[in-house]
Amino acid sequence: MTDRLPINVKRRLDKDLKKHYKLILSTLYENRNVKFNKNKLVEVVQNKGKQINWTGSGHKSNSLDAIQTLIDAGLALMEREGKQKMNITLTSSGKQLCKIISAIDEYNASFSKFQDGLIDNIFCIPDYILMSLEIDDLANGQMDGPNLREEIENAKMKLLSKGWKNKEIKYYNKFRSTLLLLYNILDKNFIYLVIYRFAKLKQQHDQNESQAIVRNIVIRGLIMESIENKIEYLINNQERVFLGHSHVKHVNPTITRGGIILESIGSILQYYVDIQDTISRGLIPSIMKNGVSRMILCYLDLLEPSLINLDLKLQEVTDKIKYMRGMEDISEYQEFKLYTLEQYLSSYYRYCKVNGYNLRLIG
Repeated sequence: MTDRLPINVKRRLDKDLKKHYKLILSTLYENRNVKFNKNKLVEVVQNKGKQINWTGSGHKSNSLDAIQTLIDAGLALMEREGKQKMNITLTSSGKQLCKIISAIDEYNASFSKFQDGLIDNIFCIPDYILMSLEIDDLANGQMDGPNLREEIENAKMKLLSKGWKNKEIKYYNKFRSTLLLLYNILDKNFIYLVIYRFAKLKQQHDQNESQAIVRNIVIRGLIMESIENKIEYLINNQERVFLGHSHVKHVNPTITRGGIILESIGSILQYYVDIQDTISRGLIPSIMKNGVSRMILCYLDLLEPSLINLDLKLQEVTDKIKYMRGMEDISEYQEFKLYTLEQYLSSYYRYCKVNGYNLRLIG
């Protein structure tokens, strides 16, 4: 397909410039009120590259080629100021692409903090005591031997020192299982979300043939840059990635009685339905409130669901909250469930408010 392009354009596209594309686009987007000519933009990109220890940013010719490629792709343009000065600005397509890049960076930063929270606050006790941790009375002989009894007490004290509440520890395994399910959804869906958002942008714009070819190559490069960063993180943090994934499996009685669950794995709607279903069935401890809320917001920002899709599922959460609030006697477990649903709904409120959605279903 690139055979139809001029030789100088093909030469630029043959270079591996995806990191340059990201740095240039991010610089223009983050400094929208600053005027950049080519030399000034190259200087800023080189300085940013040094800050992140990226050796490839030092080649001025690569930065200049990347700038020109973004212009050829219709993502940036040169605007004249006065008789001689030319400034580089983003086009509307370039700004949309930058929003995706920004959403990916926010997602990755929040995911790292979320993982830190799990390691520090959830996986801080040994796996082999999970089955016994929730036993209320350690003096009733329900555990084998004094050593395990002592370790259970130490584990509970450690959780309390981290900020857990006594009544939360009684449901520790349910909290842990919910957070692990969330972690797996956030981790495994990342690459699919990245491809979905970039592909969605690619389909939105009509352009001439040569511009479309160049833009597709730029977008493909940015997709690969995001995936390569993910893989590099997994390699460099392998011990953290595989830490603490043991959990007590809770049996769903409807399944054991022959119930059937329909799961639409091919629909993009499923990407945030999975999170809602996990929240609806599980519990979130107060110590992870901020981390979970932030991750849901970043997940929604990266997915960018439509108002129709939001309305489709939010009614279920709203109805559950109204029902539980109306109960005369509510158990401790149900209180945790209500707290979890309300925190989830609060995250949706914040997302919709920022993005101008009007949630008609929420009363």
